[in-house]
Amino acid sequence: MAVKQPTGLRYLDVWSTREDWETFRDQRVAPVVSEVLAAAGIPHDHSVVSFEAIDVVDTWVGHPA
Repeated sequence: MAVKQPTGLRYLDVWSTREDWETFRDQRVAPVVSEVLAAAGIPHDHSVVSFEAIDVVDTWVGHPA
C-alpha cells in the first residue's frame, strides 16, 4: 500500500522476514527506482528513505477487480 503524506509517499508492505524484504529491495526495487528517477533527472537519495518495523495485528487479501 502507498499513501500520500505531506512529506512524500509512504509505502507499507508485509514480509515474512526482514531478510526476504532486503533481498527483494536490493535486487528488484532499488534498481528500478534508480532507473525511473534517473530518467527524470532526479538522484536516488537513499538518505531520505527510512524503514520502521511495526507489529502486524491482521492482514487480508482482497478480491482482484
